[in-house]
Amino acid sequence: MKSEKDSLIISKILEQSAHLGDYIRQERKKRGFNQTEFGKRIGLTMRAVQTYEQGSVIPPYSVLERIKALF
Repeated sequence: MKSEKDSLIISKILEQSAHLGDYIRQERKKRGFNQTEFGKRIGLTMRAVQTYEQGSVIPPYSVLERIKALF
């Protein structure tokens, strides 16, 4: 059974994931990429880009490095 502390930690992680997704979307659009083109440039599918931007999946460090290199 989850404790209140565990629920708070999970909530914070999800909140930060959403902020990261918003940042990725904002920066991608600023550079004029659609999700498909952006994904191709960093070696991902359009669906993977969508899940990161929606905050439903946190990108692994290796993906974050490729995103950083493009931004």
